Amino acid sequence: YDGPSFQLTKNDWWLRQRQGNWELKIPVSFGQGHNGCQSYEEIEDPQQILMRLIQDGMLGDNPPTAEELAASTFQGFNVATEDTV
Repeated sequence: YDGPSFQLTKNDWWLRQRQGNWELKIPVSFGQGHNGCQSYEEIEDPQQILMRLIQDGMLGDNPPTAEELAASTFQGFNVATEDTV
């Protein structure tokens, strides 16, 4: 999932829904930048995910409420099923 400007993807953040549960993966930086990052912080609690997205400015200056976020802000752009994995 990502917004229309792909803000998460551009920063190597991955928001996904797996078996009905939300997950946010954020690269762990080592030294300069995070190119080639092999390690990610994983957040699975929906409230913590929302707080982290707001804290790091990923939702813009006027972040949506949890209800608005769930309803329309992020859209799936690559849907994988067990048949395609």
